[in-house]
Amino acid sequence: PRHMASALFVLARAGAPAIEVMNYYKDHLDLLTSDSRILLAATFALAGDRLTFNAMMPKSAILQRHHPATAAVFNSSLSQNALLCNALLDAAPDHPHIAYYLDHLSKKIPEMYSTQEQAWSFLALGKAVQQNAGAKVEVRVDGELKGTFAGPLYSYSGADLEGKMVQLTATGSAGQSAYYTWKTSGYHRNRG
Repeated sequence: PRHMASALFVLARAGAPAIEVMNYYKDHLDLLTSDSRILLAATFALAGDRLTFNAMMPKSAILQRHHPATAAVFNSSLSQNALLCNALLDAAPDHPHIAYYLDHLSKKIPEMYSTQEQAWSFLALGKAVQQNAGAKVEVRVDGELKGTFAGPLYSYSGADLEGKMVQLTATGSAGQSAYYTWKTSGYHRNRG
């Protein structure tokens, strides 16, 4: 069934969705793994059925557990997560799970050992950057503009953030998003 979900997705992406087979698996979800269900949901979105897509998508993002690809096995949970991210970027580029997958993939780059993992991951990451080119984000700390970025990468750090309100404001064309991660380290001064 995992290969069937992939094949159905490819057909829908090519503009020839196999609706009867898609409906069969929709009625027999017990035959599918969690990642195959998400891929099938994306297939329905590509076929124009957003209602079924929304009904089939889990409420929160589901990451496949990471087991590196080895020997003759080319599938891994990392490549599956990248495939799901890629499918969502194609079928529903505004879906909130995309940010979760992109964050996960970007953090796992040092652990990508196979060409398959690298190819699927970089395809998803590159597609996200391309889809959101032109989005601009302003970084304000306690209302004061600290920086603006309009490119794929921007980093802001500083000790002046402690105890202050940080606001990110994204502007751009409809449907564009800006994905960000937030990392903190250290300890709170008042807690000794």
